[in-house]
Amino acid sequence: MRFDFHAGRLFQQIDDILYKSHDVQSYRRFLKIYGGVRDVHNSLLEGAIRRYDLDGDGRLNKKEFEAFCKVSIPYDKKDAH
Repeated sequence: MRFDFHAGRLFQQIDDILYKSHDVQSYRRFLKIYGGVRDVHNSLLEGAIRRYDLDGDGRLNKKEFEAFCKVSIPYDKKDAH
């Protein structure tokens, strides 16, 4: 399986208000617009953020988000170019 996205560009798409970080509302807007997902519990989003929120501010900055992407998205070397 191969995923066609760049973590930096995805970060910018989710950061639609240009805060340079993501919070629960950022993910909620992104999921609603791009995934058609409207009913996600805050606790689920908060838990995902908390897991990679190294500075404890309740938001993911670009560095934290990129760490999240590296761990969360499977990578298959045979699909690499």
